[in-house]
Amino acid sequence: MRQGARSQLFAAETITGVTIALLTREHLVRVLRQLPVPKLVELLGALNSMWAESLADWARMVGMSLRQRLTYVLGNLGDRFGSRESRGLLLPLELGQQELAEMIGGSRPMVGKLLQDMERDGVIIRQGRQFIVVPSIGPTDATKLVDAPAMRRAMPPHNLDLRVP
Repeated sequence: MRQGARSQLFAAETITGVTIALLTREHLVRVLRQLPVPKLVELLGALNSMWAESLADWARMVGMSLRQRLTYVLGNLGDRFGSRESRGLLLPLELGQQELAEMIGGSRPMVGKLLQDMERDGVIIRQGRQFIVVPSIGPTDATKLVDAPAMRRAMPPHNLDLRVP
């Protein structure tokens, strides 16, 4: 590490194959300058799509209650990463209350209460730190507000090969 450079620890949990790299700003600028223009345009298009998708999620959640946000987030995670089982969609992620609170803009204690309510109402089943999203969700829940899988199918894939020849 360069003298005077800041360091920060990162942790990541993935359920799909990924490659992670830690880049300095200088290295990133150097790589971007070497990219052919079509690859740079492709990269910027993919980044724009990812940011737009994220912004659309937040815009949708602005008018929702915290319970609706949590239902939406769990439903979205189930659609993206869940595996079907007899009781619903098993989320392979081990999500803590703090992580869920950060995803919905709420507090950890509120998420704990909401999870208890949702479990009592049969919307989710807890399995340790994992959740099963039950498919028989009522019509007022947030997962009925949008068709998240259809929206993702309409978005271009984010698989980019930016290797410079």
